[in-house]
Amino acid sequence: AMHTYGIWLYHNGNSSGAENYFRKALATDAGCIAAAADYACILHRLRHEEEKALDIYETILLQEPGHVQTLCNCAWLYYSHKNDAERAEAYLETALSREPGNPDANHMFARIQDEVHSKHDEAEAI
Repeated sequence: AMHTYGIWLYHNGNSSGAENYFRKALATDAGCIAAAADYACILHRLRHEEEKALDIYETILLQEPGHVQTLCNCAWLYYSHKNDAERAEAYLETALSREPGNPDANHMFARIQDEVHSKHDEAEAI
């Protein structure tokens, strides 16, 4: 519960304090991955600070390369924010190799494949 402190800082208007807290915590304690992932979700979904969120997600993956939810979140940011479907698919392949039945990873992978292939088809049709 110690890491709820970072979330508390954020809710009290100290987002840079929260960021520094999670960066330090991730560097020293893999146990704070869940809290850091929650914080990155806040940055990504509520504040649309995609670059900062991606930075935290990638820091989490340095600690725990197989963290499936983070792999999915990275994939989605690479796809939706950076327009990099290949990188996104690579993250999802890693996630699915860990958890083949993961609904988020499967749904996202299918969606990216559909959208990417329909774009290719349109380009060829023109």
